[in-house]
Amino acid sequence: MNKSIRYLLAILACAAIIIAHLVISEILGWNSLGGFMPVFITSIIGIYTCRAIVGGGKKHGKETFTWGEKIISLDLRKIGKIFWSFKWVNGFIKFLSSMQLMSMLILLFAFACGYGTFIETDYGRISAFALVYNTWWFEGILALLTYSLINNLIKHKLFRIEKIAALTFHLSFILILIGAGITRYFSYSGVMQIHEGESKDYFLSDDTFLGIHINDKIDEKPASQLNYDKKLGLSGITRRHDKTPILKYLFSNYFSVKPNFKDHNIKIEYLDFLSNVKESLATEEGAEFLITSKNLELTSEKGTNVSLGDMDSKKILSGENISFKDVEFTLNNPIEGALNFYSQNGGLMCVAPDTASVMSMPPDGKGSRSKMPGEHFEISGMTLITIDSLKFVIRDVKIVEGSKSLYSSSNNMRDDYEPRQDGLLDALIVKVTANGKEKTITLKGRNGVEGMPESFSIDDLNFRLSYGSKRYSVPFGLKLRDFQLERYAGSGGPASYASEVSILENETETKYRIFMNNVLNYKGFRFFQSSYLEKEDGTILSVNHDWWGTLITYI
Repeated sequence: MNKSIRYLLAILACAAIIIAHLVISEILGWNSLGGFMPVFITSIIGIYTCRAIVGGGKKHGKETFTWGEKIISLDLRKIGKIFWSFKWVNGFIKFLSSMQLMSMLILLFAFACGYGTFIETDYGRISAFALVYNTWWFEGILALLTYSLINNLIKHKLFRIEKIAALTFHLSFILILIGAGITRYFSYSGVMQIHEGESKDYFLSDDTFLGIHINDKIDEKPASQLNYDKKLGLSGITRRHDKTPILKYLFSNYFSVKPNFKDHNIKIEYLDFLSNVKESLATEEGAEFLITSKNLELTSEKGTNVSLGDMDSKKILSGENISFKDVEFTLNNPIEGALNFYSQNGGLMCVAPDTASVMSMPPDGKGSRSKMPGEHFEISGMTLITIDSLKFVIRDVKIVEGSKSLYSSSNNMRDDYEPRQDGLLDALIVKVTANGKEKTITLKGRNGVEGMPESFSIDDLNFRLSYGSKRYSVPFGLKLRDFQLERYAGSGGPASYASEVSILENETETKYRIFMNNVLNYKGFRFFQSSYLEKEDGTILSVNHDWWGTLITYI
């Protein structure tokens, strides 16, 4: 095969690798093409593929070759120069395996871990993972360290007896990094809370997920449903670049998902994230009503003989005060000495400055009720109020409830942060686009709490989204027979605690005791004694499923 064909094949091979990466990214819903590590691996594959195909870097000029019955003449040397620079590639690969890069990576790794520790202390584990440990650049440091270590094994020919110390050092780090990679991408962990006498066969994940369920109104078959969980690492301190055009893809909470459901064009896109949310009134509650009284100048009739044409009416709106028949009326704008009305919890309340008589209209059989000065009472339906011998009918009451908005009360996401212990949740705001129509959805949840689903529809598509921890099943039941807590005699602080549990499987019961440094390891699941419930009537166990990662790391 001549060199022109080799160059052409190299170009086509790299194009195929890039296309394959894009396709995999689209199928798996990767954001930023999967992060640093998948892009790095793809680049290395492309480099070595091209080197293997081309097999050298000698210059050559214009070439001709046959494609079927046609003769194609191309200056492939120029294409090769644009696409491929052997000098640059060789220099780059040499730098990747240099001691200078390895030293720099070790320093960066140590600095990143130290920085992450400070973040975890101040803002919690979730923030540390979002800002450091789950980022593409931290993955890049670990991937480059692994690559550099493997290259040095080969470059310095360490597989020799006289190099056993250096070989052991390098292999140890390589195995630790590979085990860490397996743990990162293939393991899962969480928390199981069990009350005494209770048994469970599931636990809630440490990580948070965007749960996506989609079905249509046309088909009710299982094939017409889509269920997908996207792992997220969001925090209040990584949202600063959410709106920055380029940085939002690198250093922020931003993500987007394109679920593949039939032929529908669906996209779920991040808008905002609020930690430790509280509610505040964006607009005050509003109200309005009509005040009606007899026009004495038009009629002297009494009771039911008075027609609406013989009545005077005035409308009062929220925030106003008006004078009617020498009586001052206010609505959500109290004035001393006035007949003050105010909206509260979707109803209309009143407080009179003097003794007033109140009666429902039409009469409900209870007659009039006397209200003392300063007494608060509710206006229910059409109501007749008599004050200072003047009669007023309050009717056509309209209450407009105030809208509420969410705000972040703190970026602190530590598990021991008191508001989080009191149950404060986080809020994820996303935009759902389906076939050109949009809807904004707010999802409340957090780690350690199972996501609360929000259901809605766009045309013929039904959506159910949730944000929070994911439920993982275990292939057996775990029953807490007894929780034991011992305290120090002087301070009363917890000295030690243990869980007497039973594994329930195939109608058999196997007893175990879990306490500090005594882990229950069963069928790839490891149960650690973590904490206990507030009322001391149950246990909190940390659960980890990482058989291969643990084996390789501690081999």
